[in-house]
Amino acid sequence: MARKKKPAPHAYSPHIRAVVLERLAAGEFLKHFGREPGMPDMSSVNSWMRADPAFAAEVAQARVRGEYRRRFMLDEAKAAALLARLRAGERIGDILRDPAMPSQKTYRYWRMNYGAFAEQVHQVNLGKAEMKAERARARFRPYDAAIGERIYVRLWKGEKLRAILRSDKAFPSLAVLARWRRENPAFERMLQVAIGGWRRKRPKGRHLLTPELQDRIVEGLARGGSLRSLSLEPGMPCQRTLYAWCRTRPEFAATVATVCEDREDWYLAQAVKVAARGGRGARKAVAKLNAQRVRLRKRPGWKGRGAGHQN
Repeated sequence: MARKKKPAPHAYSPHIRAVVLERLAAGEFLKHFGREPGMPDMSSVNSWMRADPAFAAEVAQARVRGEYRRRFMLDEAKAAALLARLRAGERIGDILRDPAMPSQKTYRYWRMNYGAFAEQVHQVNLGKAEMKAERARARFRPYDAAIGERIYVRLWKGEKLRAILRSDKAFPSLAVLARWRRENPAFERMLQVAIGGWRRKRPKGRHLLTPELQDRIVEGLARGGSLRSLSLEPGMPCQRTLYAWCRTRPEFAATVATVCEDREDWYLAQAVKVAARGGRGARKAVAKLNAQRVRLRKRPGWKGRGAGHQN
């Protein structure tokens, strides 16, 4: 059986050399366009490169440019899919995390070098910004004199402001109320009269530090509470009063400091128990207990002192 002859290598030509370099720089693969009629195959180009080091260097540079172009060249299908998802309301970060979509770097390159694509993205973002502004305008609550009167009356009766705002969905949030007070000086004066009147009427000795009250505070701290959380319980002094007692009553402050140290030990023991028990979610539970333990280190007197000298 006659042995099949290997085809002769393609003749070296400056024109063919320029075409090969141009198509490699455009991002095409030699193994693909080398099969076309009139184009050299890989073996021919490799032999040219061995015979001409300068041509080999030019091929290497063209391949680098082609790789860059393949990575950042605008893909019409991907660009259309990206724009469709943007118009549907998805965030660009979520879209670009999809492996089927371009990377962050490619997306930036497209926007910088492809004007039509950048203009479409701008139009989509502009529409989304307008929709967001429209939603914000829809949520905007102008001052309502009737609601303001209801708040004023309940404040005058002695109710706390935060409790009033939480009691009815018709009432504004604390931020909206603050804006109403800034925008309406007359409403601000009404609230100041009501709040100031109750401050003057409130007896100074309304909350006395009795042994029974101190026992309640110690018990609440021992079971994992804080002065702030205790101040929210019925019959307890406000947070400002509790912290004032810690500043002005050394014995009470020393008691609170001791209980707080025991509270940290309690949280640490609970974390050890959960870790020893193991099971699903144990790591998250331990992290939560440790975070709470660290947070509760910020007890009265912690500022300006070292970790080993906290009260």
